[in-house]
Amino acid sequence: MKTVIRILIVLGFLILAMIITGTLLPEKHEVSVSRDFQSRRDDVWAVLADFSRWPEWRSDLKEIKLGTNSFTEVSQSGEAVEYRIEEFTTPERMVTRIITPDLPYGGAWTYELVATDSGCRLTITEHGEVYNPVFRFLSKFAFGHTATLEQYLADLGKRIN
Repeated sequence: MKTVIRILIVLGFLILAMIITGTLLPEKHEVSVSRDFQSRRDDVWAVLADFSRWPEWRSDLKEIKLGTNSFTEVSQSGEAVEYRIEEFTTPERMVTRIITPDLPYGGAWTYELVATDSGCRLTITEHGEVYNPVFRFLSKFAFGHTATLEQYLADLGKRIN
């Protein structure tokens, strides 16, 4: 019985430490990841801009529902997140922003495609917000702010190549 009580006390302190640390972390963050492709910028843009086909190559998506200047991603787990397309400059720049209310996170992704000698470079910048202190702690120290961006680029790389 003493062991159970000690374990509960330690868990309580760990959770309290996560809450305190998460509260001290900034709510907003900005991170970028880039990847070079051996394909023409127009070809990569065509894949990026065809939202309806994203579930064919994105490992985390089950379905896309298209709206007017918006789309909703339905994940493999069934979570639906709606995005507004704030900027769409073919074939170089796109900005999407989460507009689903009451999520523990929010923000925008900026996609920038630049032609290179060997193809193009895609840079995605996340202007993220994490509202819940525990989720903020986990996204910073357990998952990493770039994990979703890196998975997106890995999936896109498989589709392009």
